[in-house]
Amino acid sequence: MKKTVIATVTMLLAILISGILYCSTFPIKADMSNLIEYVERALNSKTDYSAPNNDIKLYETINIGNKKIVLVEINEQLGKIHLIKGINGKYRVDSVGYGTSNFQEKIIEENQKKYFLIGGRNAVFGIRKITVYLEGQEYSMGIPEQEQFFVFTEVNPDIEMAHADLNEVKFYNRNGEDITEQIQWN
Repeated sequence: MKKTVIATVTMLLAILISGILYCSTFPIKADMSNLIEYVERALNSKTDYSAPNNDIKLYETINIGNKKIVLVEINEQLGKIHLIKGINGKYRVDSVGYGTSNFQEKIIEENQKKYFLIGGRNAVFGIRKITVYLEGQEYSMGIPEQEQFFVFTEVNPDIEMAHADLNEVKFYNRNGEDITEQIQWN
């Protein structure tokens, strides 16, 4: 009897400790109120996180399955933050990337489906529609009238590419006119 109680208590403590450790690996609140802090940690990899070193601005968010992708500006460079949602409803930073481009695009897979995502600056360009050709198939997305945008569309799950061929992306203004030649990727 005593061995059964000890074994049960030991098992419950192990489960409790495992649960605490799991929850600590997903520290970002569901409302994203502490996201900048954890992006700063991911960028700096320091032990002292009290003073941020980066100018981080969060823009649009896309939710696909247990992933959340955030369009972000870090030190005036456009990028994406990839987050993974835990069973506790909180998130962890999977990756952070940014660069000099005016646009961020990628094809991601989730639950055996694939999605083309594109986000960018739009204050100057006046983009209202984007068409992309991926392995011979055309996909179009409407763009909201705002300074930054982040949109996605489901694509053929058999697509092998991770990024679009930039020569196969077309931009249109509100009148439906092709303005691709006026768009600056960088």
